[in-house]
Amino acid sequence: MRLGSGTVIEVVGLGDAGWAALGEPQRELVRGADLLLGGARHLALVPPVDGQDRRTWPSPLREGLPALLADVRGSVVVLASGDPLRSGVGTTLVELLGPPAVRIHPAVSSDTLARARLGWPAETTDVVTTVGRDLEAVLPLLAPGARVVVLCSDGRDPARLGGLLAGRGLAAARLTALWHLGGAEEGSRTATAGEWADQDAAGRATPDLVVCAVEVPPAERLAGAGTGAAALAGAWGPVPGRPEDCFDHDGQITKRDVRATALARLRPTPGAHLWDLGAGSGSVGVEWCLAAPRAGCTAVERDAERADRARANAQAHGVAPASRCSTATAPTCSAGPPRAAPPCHVPTPSSSAGERATSSSTSPGRPCRPAVGWSPTRSPSRERPSSSARSDASAAT
Repeated sequence: MRLGSGTVIEVVGLGDAGWAALGEPQRELVRGADLLLGGARHLALVPPVDGQDRRTWPSPLREGLPALLADVRGSVVVLASGDPLRSGVGTTLVELLGPPAVRIHPAVSSDTLARARLGWPAETTDVVTTVGRDLEAVLPLLAPGARVVVLCSDGRDPARLGGLLAGRGLAAARLTALWHLGGAEEGSRTATAGEWADQDAAGRATPDLVVCAVEVPPAERLAGAGTGAAALAGAWGPVPGRPEDCFDHDGQITKRDVRATALARLRPTPGAHLWDLGAGSGSVGVEWCLAAPRAGCTAVERDAERADRARANAQAHGVAPASRCSTATAPTCSAGPPRAAPPCHVPTPSSSAGERATSSSTSPGRPCRPAVGWSPTRSPSRERPSSSARSDASAAT
């Protein structure tokens, strides 16, 4: 998608305080725009301008943007929340139009404000978005002493997150919900994950514009927190080699030492993509995705029940958007990853016996044995399943 020559879309981030907290250069952009785009909430935060064309986002956002921008004439300004490149419409516009056609003017992001309220340094805090996606995305970041800021979809998420953590043996984790940060209605509530889970059962919610700050107790406190936390001890961190009982399986699973050795040899790197052919329980693909940021996996399993189990294991470990399993029977290698991969095959002991599958380093049309193939191609971001899901949610808030 391309705009007219020289056209640049200005994307202005707004905080909860709206117009009052906006700098004069950004105010001038908004007042001078021929076309002002944004969610209904954002458009209501800025004063009216005579003769200005104001439009709300189409739905679905990504699919509707080309038609919306096709006949753009004059200056275009987009209103967004906080940092438009943090799970926001700015990311979608850059992906569609390219960086030269989009200029970002960020406000202070909600995760930065949350850290400021709690005194958490950026260097020791992780940030994850669950806007328009599953709360399980927080799970890969949990470890003793971890601090995680979670961007939420709505006011029901804090209690739901508490329930998720409590169900994983982390009822003692400290969870602070902070809403309307930087605005007149700013507020917060701190409780243990277990207490938030009780609130979830009662159907109570916080205001919608909310983030959660999760603080996991140190290892010595978790050691006495009960069997649930103790069971997690072998699953902390990104290093492969989790015990077999961390995965649901029917006995067809790559043993932990073989799994650790194979993935150490393949060396997962940020954004790298794995092709797991004959996935079994999906444990290899799950651990690959957990081992490096933005790593992804395409898994193939001919047994439908095992394929379902592999998908469930990815969901349970918070990597479902990145690790995807499809059901196929004896395919030929007619298709591979987007770009050529090095000849790196590792037989997968969990593969269904006799299955033939494709791998990134085989010749087109040639069957091959079950294998794990590594591709250095960019993997779909595990923090956002799709730009449309992310953008629709951000536009709505």
